[in-house]
Amino acid sequence: MKKQLLDKLNELSLQPKFSLGQNFLISSRVVELIVSKVNTILNKSSLIEVGPGLGALTDYFKSYDDYTLIELDRDLVKYWTSKNLKIIQSDALKLNWNSLDIKDNSVLVSNLPYQIASRLFIDRSLGPLNIKYMILMFQKEVAQRITASIDSKTYGILSVIGQLSWDINKLCDVSPQEFYPSPKVAGRVLYFSKKSFVLEKDFFLFVKQAFSQRRKMLVKNLSSFLSADKIVSVIDSKTKRAENVTPKEFYDLYSLYKLGKQKV
Repeated sequence: MKKQLLDKLNELSLQPKFSLGQNFLISSRVVELIVSKVNTILNKSSLIEVGPGLGALTDYFKSYDDYTLIELDRDLVKYWTSKNLKIIQSDALKLNWNSLDIKDNSVLVSNLPYQIASRLFIDRSLGPLNIKYMILMFQKEVAQRITASIDSKTYGILSVIGQLSWDINKLCDVSPQEFYPSPKVAGRVLYFSKKSFVLEKDFFLFVKQAFSQRRKMLVKNLSSFLSADKIVSVIDSKTKRAENVTPKEFYDLYSLYKLGKQKV
């Protein structure tokens, strides 16, 4: 796959753009695993790919009827437009996703640039709700944070938002040598299946405040949101820190906070 990629870059007179975090996937092993997983869940719904690059995944899906690419690089947008694929030239972090015509039970797939992966993951966990499945590439360390267990040092905002929003499974690890150019860190592909929880942007801000000073007790970090008594009514302790609180307990705390706001 590396030779094919280099030939295509040469043909198009292109080079990887480090400013856009372009590390092109050149592993047939990883591509086959992702494509196989997508094919098991794709059922007359929309398929969306962020950052198609030069087509490691795209070439396998280009004949699918309801397939949309989202790409920031103008050169690559021009390339995929010439292939008659539906492509939106946009920064995936700034795009109004609710404006897209996305069917229920849709699938999002992406070999994400590591520099935007965390934020895009948070944004898509908050909506649109008709994205039912995601298969996403992360820096391995970020993937570990998403799946981290309570009481661990890596448990944090990504863990809470991710585990409330999705059932999460590891698809595979990816070494730096399976990209061109090779990044300095390893990657991991995670598979997400949507849960029934509906989260709001304010919930993200609530959890962010809870983890703002990890060494402080939760009753201190959330004092501007809830009284200590209300917090203790959910977590049964005044001495717990954010890392000791389950995703469901965070959801219950936020529900109490929202209820209090509605009564004002």
